[in-house]
Amino acid sequence: MHNIELRNIAFRKGYKLSEYGLYSKDSGEQVAGKSEEDIYKKLGLAYIPPELRENKGEIKAAAKIPSEAYRGRRPQRRSSICTQTIVKVESLETMIEKADSLDYEYVAITDHSRSQKIVNGMGIEKLKAQWKEIGKLSKRFKIKILRGSEIEILKDGSLDYPDEILKELDIVVGAVNSGFSIFKKKMTERIITALENRYLDILAHPSGRLLGKRKAYEVDFEKVFDTAVANGKVMEINSQPSRLDLNDELILLAKDFGLKFCISTDSHSIFDLAFIRYGLGQARRGWLEKKGTL
Repeated sequence: MHNIELRNIAFRKGYKLSEYGLYSKDSGEQVAGKSEEDIYKKLGLAYIPPELRENKGEIKAAAKIPSEAYRGRRPQRRSSICTQTIVKVESLETMIEKADSLDYEYVAITDHSRSQKIVNGMGIEKLKAQWKEIGKLSKRFKIKILRGSEIEILKDGSLDYPDEILKELDIVVGAVNSGFSIFKKKMTERIITALENRYLDILAHPSGRLLGKRKAYEVDFEKVFDTAVANGKVMEINSQPSRLDLNDELILLAKDFGLKFCISTDSHSIFDLAFIRYGLGQARRGWLEKKGTL
């Protein structure tokens, strides 16, 4: 574990490390401990954020990075993908106004597609009406507003809107939100077929898990990631605390395939827009860097 390895490093350097601070073995005097950053620096390491502390190579990496590298750095919020406005009580205008106040560069409006009636999935005419409203609001706000949809990947792998609608969207987010219990081979084929659609941009919450409620569905992620790379698709990191999907291990695997990622809030209310911090933490757990994240 991370803390055990830190204590071993401290011991080799003539210190004792505990939850109270870093102390000299000889004199017992405290040499660091006012902040975590000071302890890492004294041990010759760059500061390691909490979400990376799993002894999976982060300590060796930190030994190669100047100790000041992480000081004062904070993740920057650039955007919110997957902002849904119909499911709960917020109006489209309210959601955009809140995103604008958070200094996001852009926000994507991605309500569920028509087959998802239980969450007010949008029929084509309703979707087109939303486009008109987005056009009007784009003139009022400085934030860039993208026309999108979270489109259900149907059981045969086709998407829930026809191509003539998909091509009019700025961003097409594909997702499996139903039919989770099919066999692994069928689920893999379903997702691969969707990824081969020229209009799909992002695969949302790729494992389908809901923490404490629903396990991830069975799917061959190596085949999914291989198809996604071949077709230039992006993997979502979903910031909702109930999802945090992809998890860190799948992020690492997808990164090895050369995939790019987007971090989305999957917001159903204005309060959810702040969840981006959890997606950023998940991305860091998966060792992502700025260059691999859209």
